[in-house]
This record gives sequence, structure tokens and C-alpha cells, in this order.
Amino acid sequence: MQEYLKGTCSKSRFIVTIVACCVILIPGGGICYGFSSISPYLLSYSYHHNNGTAGVASQAVIYACYMSGHSLGMIVAGFLETRLPFPWITVPSVVLFDVSLLLARFSVKHVATLCVTYGMLGTTLGMLYSACFMAGLSWVKKEHYGKFSGILCSGYGLASLFISPLQTLYINPHNVKPTPVSGLHNKVYVFTQNEILEKVPWLFVIYGVMSACLQIPLAFLIRKDKTSSDGSSGNLTTFFDKLKFVITKSEFWIIFVIFGLNKIPLAYTATYSKIYGELFIVNDMFLSTVIGMAGLFNATGRPFWGFVKDRLETRNTVILMCLMTSVFILTWFISRYIPVIFLSDIMFTVGVWGSFFTCCGNYAVFPATIARFFGDEYFGVAYGVLYVSQGLGSFLSAGVTEYVPIWVPLAVTIAVICVISGLFGIALGKQSHDKISEETAGLIEMKGSSTESVEE
Repeated sequence: MQEYLKGTCSKSRFIVTIVACCVILIPGGGICYGFSSISPYLLSYSYHHNNGTAGVASQAVIYACYMSGHSLGMIVAGFLETRLPFPWITVPSVVLFDVSLLLARFSVKHVATLCVTYGMLGTTLGMLYSACFMAGLSWVKKEHYGKFSGILCSGYGLASLFISPLQTLYINPHNVKPTPVSGLHNKVYVFTQNEILEKVPWLFVIYGVMSACLQIPLAFLIRKDKTSSDGSSGNLTTFFDKLKFVITKSEFWIIFVIFGLNKIPLAYTATYSKIYGELFIVNDMFLSTVIGMAGLFNATGRPFWGFVKDRLETRNTVILMCLMTSVFILTWFISRYIPVIFLSDIMFTVGVWGSFFTCCGNYAVFPATIARFFGDEYFGVAYGVLYVSQGLGSFLSAGVTEYVPIWVPLAVTIAVICVISGLFGIALGKQSHDKISEETAGLIEMKGSSTESVEE
């Protein structure tokens, strides 16, 4: 263990921080990756209370609002990290996140109000998510950023493994079949039974209470390494100094484009996989189990791709991830047209699991890359700004849904986007890595010398 840590780090303090970061993100992962499981119920509830006017594209908009809020929260955390002691980021984040969950009980009826609530959930979770990475990576040596980025967010990916089946078990315990509805984009199925619809708002209340009991105690355990600066001791550079340095690097914008494009296949898988599966798989519990088990691949894929990144560097890892994602996306879309039911179910399952396994790698590879490029000192700001691409990618996916409303052309479009993203990855090389790292180190050293001179 000690070979992974910086020289002065406390091993026990490091383990407590890593475990707390993994576990505290589980409720947030349930909101993000459990969305595919709950979206048919949200769609049904909105459809029922809005006279059949809520369409399937509304689910992509809700998810996009969540991701946009997540992006904003990451930037806010990067800003606060330069001004406040660390617990003043984690504790308010989890309290506001859990309050937002409880508020969803009253906003679930209308798409517009639910978009606002999911935006709040995303913002508060984004603050917590960024704080966990800032804390966790501050303890480890830079050559191990990849594997520990994957470990830190593994709890976030694991959430749907048990949250998705529990959601379905609570709302639809008798495995009631949905009813086909025409007149919406890409004919979908909705639930019309009152015993199912009336449980939807209360799901958020139960979830909020359970989340608060888990998260609030853990928020006090997350700490940065004592040798890393935070707002309580004063940073060497201000938020805007850091921001200016980050956005002037062309490599940052290449990563920004790749990260944003790679959000599109994940947004589709997380939003539509269960809705699409209901077109030819009538077993709601089976679909929820598939989505739930995807959490296992989502969780294990993150450290896996982190290890791959540490060995193959960012460029080769990104190209491999993008090509594999395009194949898996086409697999679960095409499964509907396989005439043998058993084989179509297998193809759908493999496609969904594989999509989660490859897409989740982005959240191990790119935090590690940003940390390696810019170091601990600039990570909060750089990763916060980078995450804006996730919000843009989510809204782009909602737009593609609106303008390419037929399922198969939609799948081909997403697969092509994955390939384009992989081509951008060719521009990322080790020379860029080393060059920016040296510039960052030089700037920090220069700022440190300037601060010492002023103190003298």
C-alpha cells in the first residue's frame, strides 16, 4: 500500500478517506445510473398527469438537466476549494443533495419541475463528486492516478446493482406489464395502473431518508492529505489564475471534446435501455435485473480502465474504449430484430452490460489524465470545467433523440459519434502529458517563491 502513497501520508487516514469516498457516492450513482430503471415509471407518471402529452424525449431532457447541474457543481467545488476548509464542501453537499431528493416528491408530476429538481440533485452531487476526487487523489503518487480514479468512483458505478432492482421491487412488485402507447416518438410502453403510479413520488422520500443516514456521517471523514493546500490555509494561486492557465491549453479542449462526445452513448444507455427493451421484452423484472447487474460492470470497469490507462497511456486507452463502445451500442439496439427470443435477450443483455463497462472508463481515465496534466493544485478547477462537456453532451443526446427519432438510425448515429471521439484521441500523446506537467510544476514553484518573498 505504501508504495502508492506520497511519502508523508498516513496509511490509515488514506484508507478511511478512500472507503468514505466510495460509499458516499453510492446514492448519487443510484440517481444517475438507476435512471434507466426508473425512467419508465417517471414517463408513465408524467404521461398520466399531463393528458398523454409527455413524450419519451422528456426523459433525455431530465437526464440532461441532471448532468448540467453536475457540471455546475464540479465548478463550484473547484471554486470553493480555494476558499474554504474541506469539510465545508462535503457536508453541505450531502445535506443539500438529500433535501433535493425529498423535494422530488412534490415535483415529479410535471417534467419542468422535475428538470429543476434533477438539476439541483446534479449540482449538489457534482460538488460532492469533485470533492471526493480532490481528496482521494491528493494522497497518491501521480503514476497511480488511473487505478485510484477508478477505485474512487467504483461505488458510484456499483449503485445500480442493487438500487435498480429495489426500485422495481417497490414500485412494481408483481411484475405488471406496461401498456403500448402510440403517438409518441418511437412507440413506447407506459404503466397505467394506479397501484404503480401512486408509489412513484414516495420512492424519492424513501431514497432521501436512506441516503441522508448513509451520507451525512461519512461526509465528516473525507479529508485531503495534510500536505495538500485547501481553502483553510490559502492556495498558491487563485481560482481565476488556475482557470486561465487550464483553458489556454489546446490539449484540455481535445479532452473536453472527447469527454463530451463519450457522454452521448452513456446518456442513451442510462436513459433508454429499459424503455427500448420494453419494445420486445415483456418481463419488467428481467429488464430491471439487467439494468441492476449493469452496475457490477459499471463498477468493475472503472478500476479496470484506470489500470489500462496507467499502462497504455490516455491516447491508446481512449481509442480502445470508443471502438468497443460503438460495437456494444449497436449490439443492444440490433437485438430487437433477432427472430429468436432467447438470442435477442442475450444480445440485449450483453450490449447493455458492455456499454456500461466501456463508457464508465471515461470516469477513471479522464480524472487521472487531468490530475496527471495539471497536478493536485489545479485538479479541482480543471476537472470542474472539463465536466461542463458532460452537460453539453447530455443536451446533445436529447437533441439527437428529437431529430433522429427512429431507433436503428439513432444507434448508427451514436456508433459513428463514438468512432469520431476515438479519432480525437489520436491527438493525445505522452509529450503533451509531460509538457503541461512541467509547465504546471514551474508555475506552482514560481507562485510559491513569490509567496515566500512576500512573507519575508
